[in-house]
Amino acid sequence: MKILLLSFSPDFGGTLEADILTAQLKRQRYPTMHVGMSDEILDAALVEAFQPDVIGLFHSFRYPKWNMYIIKRIREIFEGQDIPICMCVDFQYGYQRKILQEYPEISYVISGESEGAWLQFLERLDHDQSMESCPNLTSRDSVNKDEEAGIP
Repeated sequence: MKILLLSFSPDFGGTLEADILTAQLKRQRYPTMHVGMSDEILDAALVEAFQPDVIGLFHSFRYPKWNMYIIKRIREIFEGQDIPICMCVDFQYGYQRKILQEYPEISYVISGESEGAWLQFLERLDHDQSMESCPNLTSRDSVNKDEEAGIP
């Protein structure tokens, strides 16, 4: 399973967290590419050639237009491919549902300390297992089920 991680450099913390996560995933033998961007340019040829199975996007509250741009570019580059996008946020609980409601292209949100959660997430994704009890993870499916049940 190949993982593409994207971060926006002015948020330095997101880039640093992505560097740490990249190193950990590579130690676990997951082919991983981290692309840290200093402006709103995403090298389509580079990421398309990598052919990721999962895309991790480090959320930027200070640059919401960047989030929208990157999500749009990802969907353009990988048009017609059902590649899950997982947004990483550096806070615990509260905004995950809102992110999934605002960004319909996002499949999952991992919050807080993401390293352990990513490993469990990838293991479950690779074996087509339920994400229900995966720590620090909120899925689009769980939000949709809540909404169908009338839970705000």
